[in-house]
Amino acid sequence: SLLLLFFRFSAQAAGDSVATHSWQDRALGASPRVAGFARRWEHILPPETPKEADEISVRMEEHRSLRAGTGDLARFRSIVTEPVIFEPVPARDPLQPPSTRAIYDPLVFDSLQLAIRSTKKPIDDKLSSVLFSGSIQGESSKDTLLTLNLQYPAQPDGNSCRELGRDLDLRLDSKAAELANMAAGDGAAFLDDLQLVAGFRSRLLVELAVESLPDAPTCALALASQALEESSRGIGPLNSPTLFAVLAYADLATGHHREAKDAIQKLVPAFPEVLGLDETIGDLVVLGSMGRDGITGE
Repeated sequence: SLLLLFFRFSAQAAGDSVATHSWQDRALGASPRVAGFARRWEHILPPETPKEADEISVRMEEHRSLRAGTGDLARFRSIVTEPVIFEPVPARDPLQPPSTRAIYDPLVFDSLQLAIRSTKKPIDDKLSSVLFSGSIQGESSKDTLLTLNLQYPAQPDGNSCRELGRDLDLRLDSKAAELANMAAGDGAAFLDDLQLVAGFRSRLLVELAVESLPDAPTCALALASQALEESSRGIGPLNSPTLFAVLAYADLATGHHREAKDAIQKLVPAFPEVLGLDETIGDLVVLGSMGRDGITGE
């Protein structure tokens, strides 16, 4: 029932009034609780909306504050990680009790990215940035490419960005060999243990992938796929959370829904607020399989 409501707001955002009313009638008729949620959701943007003493109104107020630049990020995350609605799910086995399905807030990441974009500041300490953060330096990753005598493609697509990744590997392999020749015993161990060159490579590819979105999703997918360290199955020193977020975004944008779900599930253990997005992508996978023959068409 909540998924029907998501379609209603998507149609409204696209300016399709006929589809908006159609989805709204189906969504509001499906669940009284969803009808109440819809009425409050309508008021997420207007600041003059009267406050109401219930959980959803508190949640909406947190969204409004964060989007306006006056919210507290820690408080926001502590609230939005809780489910919006619990729905009963009938048991397939009549001898088993029914279970409950948690539906999470679908607006979390929209509010987060709006807030983070408005407050992003350049990094002054470039050394600490290179060693200890997910950012390369305080500059654009495309500018970093120029220092390696490389250039971001004028018309980025999957093929040109894969070629860029291969050229980057050639430059960095040469640089790694140069550093290894210069380093003494402890210095060489330092390079190997901290994986400095591999970490730089991964962060640069991920930042390039981020800058490729939303206009060039096939390029972003190619770059992020090359950044992925497959020997590490989840988040780690070479596989940042941003990498899996980019993979999920680019997979969705290119129609690879199952692959997007695989990527987003890597984030769930560390970021509980991703659960809502994970479930929504799962629903999209099911919808995409409808009408096909075989077991995937259930």
